[in-house]
Order: sequence, then structure tokens, then C-alpha cells
Amino acid sequence: SALGREAVCLSLGRMGKPALKTLKSLMESEDHNKRIYALLSVGKASDPEFLTLIEAGLKDTSPKVQQVALAMIEQLQFPLINPWQAKFKDKVMKTKELKSNEYDLEKSYLFGN
Repeated sequence: SALGREAVCLSLGRMGKPALKTLKSLMESEDHNKRIYALLSVGKASDPEFLTLIEAGLKDTSPKVQQVALAMIEQLQFPLINPWQAKFKDKVMKTKELKSNEYDLEKSYLFGN
């Protein structure tokens, strides 16, 4: 189920560096949903190397993946939080306007519009 996949990705984020290789391979998938699930792991990550996932998401060809990458910037938990949020503040605010809250954004990506 979608909630099960999301739970797995959040757990991978909590695992940290050992899970990064798996998450990077998900970011290379042709399936945009897999790339979105990989990005969801960033919200629980504490290793700065997870920023590479956000960078890949921001460059993704899928607008949905790009939006999730922007949403994950708000959830960063490591020392790079302030520079990243400042750098992408305008884009993050635009994402907030599109979706009134994080729940709606997450629901949209998990279950569609």
C-alpha cells in the first residue's frame, strides 16, 4: 500500500548513510513515484549527504518530484537547514500556496489529485 511504502522510506531516512545507496538508486528510477518516495525519506534524515537527493529532485523532469523536493527543504534537520531554506524560500512559498498544508501535499503525491 502507499502508506506502507511511505513508512519504509521514512525508516530508510532514519537509518541514515547505510540507506543512501538504495535511495539514490530510487532517484534514478523511471517511475516518478519511486523518486517521490525516496525524497520523502529526507524528512527523517540527519545526514547531510541526503541533500544530494533534494538536489536531484529539484533537477527532476517531473513537476511533482520537484514539488516534493521543495517540500522536503522545509523538513531538513541537519546543519544545512538555514542556507537551503533561504536559497529556495521563494519556491517553497510558492509550493505552500499550491497546497494549503503538508497533509494535502503528501496526500496528493501518495494518492493522486
